[in-house]
Amino acid sequence: MSGMKYLILGIQWLVFMLASALVAPIAIADLFGLDTLERAAFVQRTMFVLGGAGLLQVLFGHKFPINEGPAGLWWGVFVIYGGFIGSIYSSSSEVLQLLQGGMIISGFIFLLLSFLGLINKLKNLFTPTVTFVLFYFCLFYS
Repeated sequence: MSGMKYLILGIQWLVFMLASALVAPIAIADLFGLDTLERAAFVQRTMFVLGGAGLLQVLFGHKFPINEGPAGLWWGVFVIYGGFIGSIYSSSSEVLQLLQGGMIISGFIFLLLSFLGLINKLKNLFTPTVTFVLFYFCLFYS
């Protein structure tokens, strides 16, 4: 492939990654009622973290062009907890603190499982059949 084709494909991938990475922080900022400055700072922090994750993937990771954007699962969790504002939790800052704490704790648990070598053992428990049954029950019995 010629260099020009790689350049065009790289620009296409960049635009796709930016577009998909911008949607989640903008929607979450709107859901939690952040003002313009807080919203801009939230989007900037998201882009900074995604840039760092991309560099880590290129330098030490799998080196594949995989979109490192905000996870849809976490986006859904933020939306669900945003709906609890006013009913279970008194303010959006209380919900955001709760979510931050949960993400920090889950990160530590993941690091602990990784360092102990338990991720591969756990991976063997979650076959496609188990994952399908879990998704089925989550979709139809929730």
